[in-house]
Amino acid sequence: MICSAILSAQTQDSTASYTTRYPFIHSEFAFIQFYNKSAIDQFVKSWEDTKNSKMSIVHLGDSHLQSDYFPGRVRNNLHSIHGNGGRGIMFPYSAAKTYSSFEYKSRHTGEWTYSKSLAVPPKIPLGVSGMTCKTEDSNASFTFSFINDVPSNYSRLKLFCKKDSSSYDLIIVCGDKEIPINIAPIKNDSLSYYEINLPAFKNEIVFKIKKNKESQTEFTFYGISLETSENNGIIYHNCGVGGAKYESIIYEKLFAKQLPALNPNLVIIDFGTNDYLYDDSLKANEEEIITKVIKLVRAAAPNASIILTSTMDMYYKSEHIKSGEAFSDLIKKIAKEQNCGLFDWYWVAGGWDVMPKFQEQKLANPDGVHMSPSGYRLKANLLSLAMSNTTSLLKKNPKMDSLVINIDSLKLVQQILKLTEKVDSTKIESTIKVMHKIKQGENLSVIAKKYHVTVIQLRSWNHLKSNLINAGKYLVVYCNPKYIKKPKNKSK
Repeated sequence: MICSAILSAQTQDSTASYTTRYPFIHSEFAFIQFYNKSAIDQFVKSWEDTKNSKMSIVHLGDSHLQSDYFPGRVRNNLHSIHGNGGRGIMFPYSAAKTYSSFEYKSRHTGEWTYSKSLAVPPKIPLGVSGMTCKTEDSNASFTFSFINDVPSNYSRLKLFCKKDSSSYDLIIVCGDKEIPINIAPIKNDSLSYYEINLPAFKNEIVFKIKKNKESQTEFTFYGISLETSENNGIIYHNCGVGGAKYESIIYEKLFAKQLPALNPNLVIIDFGTNDYLYDDSLKANEEEIITKVIKLVRAAAPNASIILTSTMDMYYKSEHIKSGEAFSDLIKKIAKEQNCGLFDWYWVAGGWDVMPKFQEQKLANPDGVHMSPSGYRLKANLLSLAMSNTTSLLKKNPKMDSLVINIDSLKLVQQILKLTEKVDSTKIESTIKVMHKIKQGENLSVIAKKYHVTVIQLRSWNHLKSNLINAGKYLVVYCNPKYIKKPKNKSK
């Protein structure tokens, strides 16, 4: 076990800007923890050898990933350090009627049906991208349009689709060339994809359905991976689906066949939000589900390191979700037992009731669950920093066999905060409920003083995420009746 003081010294220069601007963030904890060095051996080995061999990272998760603000920033950070090995997994989100990556847009023609891993069991088999779309329209198409120009060395494409004699063929329009793709089963073909060499193109690639035989009746699509042909750098696959849970992976029928096609050296399993958000409790079989997912990943990619993550503090419908620490503890336990790495985002982000602080800094959205683009970029920088810090630490200390951060003192502080929240939110028997109409110029401190209560109590009773209030609105106040001013009788 390694104490936070030692870690702080290791990362003093790289975390100073975070601790100055966001004092609630524990950037000194930005490490990939492990109980046995073998848990991250492949990750470290690949990280150190990206000049000679491409490193592939597969990031599985939920809505925190799908928009690409978070994984996209990690990708850019790692490309700047190790070189650009490709963009990775992509999906035509418009065909699945969902929001797209901020790095590219998609559009489609024709009628498509779809399945996403948030709904289990899916109607159409799912693969590693977590989404599938299907059409019977022989004139259908879908298009990827990139916000920025595509690097000229993005010349290799892996096409994941159903290989079947009933499948339509494809024409890929790339640059000024059309590439015909014959979709049909091939004898002794065990690959789950077609590999296609692409000509240079600027910012758009089009896939057109083509019916060449009467027997062709449909086309089922699982995604593409856009890659470089060179064997160096890092390719970062974002496989996030909004609403997904850990159990989503269990229902992805084609996951075990498609994951090996991405050649992962590292798989980051980043679920949790939807596993306990809505009822603020961990399911009795949560550990069993998570362990099963780890075993599925390990069976499909036996040589890859696995990193688990915890979730940060959250609110749901203005109610504080209190299971974040318990989930962090569970993930840490599983990481130890299943020999995985751990990025403990719950504590890196600040721990108990830190969401309002994120919101005050415009790092999180009003829903209390998701971060803003700047918040996701901050998280991405801290995950990138954790990877870099860990590999650097091991390089300086090659005999280190474990790295586990001791947060007992921080837990003690946060336990006091929990008790304070519990006491402050309790209504004393001798109080009455008052609906106070906020007057122009009033703030929480003024109102608290008037009723002899605290600002913390006012925020708790009214589920306020900050001290900001608006004139004309009402606040719930529980106070002693003696502090209520009785209206004066008007003389007749």
